Amino acid sequence: MTIAILSTGRHDIACAEAIKAHLPDAIVLRDWIGPCATDLDVGDACMAVFRGLSITLAINKPVPLMVIGDRSEVLAACVAATVLKTPIIHVRGGETTTGAIDNVCRHAISQLASIHFVAHEPAASKLRYMGVGGPIHVVGDPALDILIAKKVKHTPGKDIVLVYHPTTLGTMHPLAEIEAVVEGVRPHVGGRVIMCGANPDAGGAVINDYLRSLGPQWVFRPAMPPGEWRPLQPLYWPKPHKGHQTHDQPANALPDALLC
Repeated sequence: MTIAILSTGRHDIACAEAIKAHLPDAIVLRDWIGPCATDLDVGDACMAVFRGLSITLAINKPVPLMVIGDRSEVLAACVAATVLKTPIIHVRGGETTTGAIDNVCRHAISQLASIHFVAHEPAASKLRYMGVGGPIHVVGDPALDILIAKKVKHTPGKDIVLVYHPTTLGTMHPLAEIEAVVEGVRPHVGGRVIMCGANPDAGGAVINDYLRSLGPQWVFRPAMPPGEWRPLQPLYWPKPHKGHQTHDQPANALPDALLC
């Protein structure tokens, strides 16, 4: 089987790295969507994913499409797959994200999917209650597997990990939100504060700029990879490298599965 991984630079980067570690012959295709300053930018990103992936699926016909998480652009990818009659495997369904549009996106993705891999039994129970189709498998959280594999060094009892994303359904300005969070954390700081960058939803850039402005004890780690960003374009699979070819796989074989 040939597997192609389409990493759009959001939830999927770490998961793509983990899959690549276990499946070294997988083809990794990176096509960034980019940070979004406004809700309209998020809508534009979803349109780009829908059009680009629709053409990609129509030309390359992978079976199936595996998606991870709850992002709006992932929902756009699943709508494209549904229109192109491509089966969907959903990872991390059945969870809850309070205060974010991601919550309804995740549930909509689950309803479109045919197979479900969830992190824990409560998530599986929620999917069963929602009446989703297809089998549900409890497999744990891939992100935790990545953290364990990386053996991240930390000071027990002192270091703090701070993760904060814009509340996309909220009414407060994102700067006011993150200032309140930081002030709540300050009394508990005894070592480093390792801060994960906010995602590229509307308000994420404001939060990241504020986090970068804090003192050296506050260590900022961007959530997005460095480099230039461009709209998602239709993707055409490269021919497999010599090492990918098998006895029953022609040199110009298309991938059997696409992970987005």
